[in-house]
Formats: sequence, C-alpha cells, structure tokens
Amino acid sequence: MSTGDTARAYYTALRGELNQHLEITHQTLYLYLGAVTALFGTTLTIDGKQEILMIVPFLSLGASIIISHHERITGTIAAYCAKELDGFLRKIGEHAPQWDNSHALDIYQEDLLLTRLWGNSLIIILPALIATIINWRFAIVLPDAMGWWLGIILEIVSFSA
Repeated sequence: MSTGDTARAYYTALRGELNQHLEITHQTLYLYLGAVTALFGTTLTIDGKQEILMIVPFLSLGASIIISHHERITGTIAAYCAKELDGFLRKIGEHAPQWDNSHALDIYQEDLLLTRLWGNSLIIILPALIATIINWRFAIVLPDAMGWWLGIILEIVSFSA
C-alpha cells in the first residue's frame, strides 16, 4: 500500500469516526434534554416532590463531560486530517480545501467556539441552576444541605468541563 493510499484510507476512516462522534454528542444532548424535561414536567405538574430535581446537577455533570469529551475528540480528528494528512493528499494530487484548514474557519473560529460554549452551557447548566434554586430551602437544613451544596459544586464543575 502506498503512502497516498494509506493517507486516503486514514482520511476516509477518520472522517467517518468524526461524524460518529458528532452523532454521539447530539444524542447525549437530546437524551439529557429529554431526561430533564421529564423530571421537571413530572415534578412541577403533579404534586410531586421537588427535591427529585436535585438529580439534575448530576445529569448536567455527566452530559457536560460526555459532550466535551466527544467535542475534543472531534476537534483532534479534524486537526489531524487537516494538518497531518493534508500534505500526503497534496502529494498524490487529491487535495481539496477542507473546512478544518480553510480561511473561512480562521475568520469565524472564535465566534463559533464562543457560540458553542454559551449554547451548551445554557442548555446544560441552566436546568441544574433552576433545580437548585427551586430547592433552595435545603441549603441550610442538615443533612439535606450537603446534597444541595453538592449540586452547586456539580454545576460549577459542569461549566468547567
């Protein structure tokens, strides 16, 4: 197998993997939103116990870790395809401009990253924050206070993930 064939095979395989990681990111976000919606809907519409919402910060932490993990892998794969494989593809005459090394991305990359950061943060952190505010009465009553403050800590960790 020639170097060009290897580069082409890696590129094809990695672009498929990149798409798979994007799909996992989207599925995680949809699952998180569905779970949070079900918890809020059940707790707030029926005479349910609002303290069940204290599970939302845990879900928020899990979703933020999974999403940021897959976004980092996606970024790494894209960078590898654009920076490492691009030279090999140029040598065999199969170079085509890629999004990952395009001038358009250079111009808009900072805005794209900020938009994704704030969008994901609002979607993931806001429900956890609302859940802890609804359960504010547990902030000062032991032993329930430990769970409430743990929820606050998980929200902070979720934002930094």
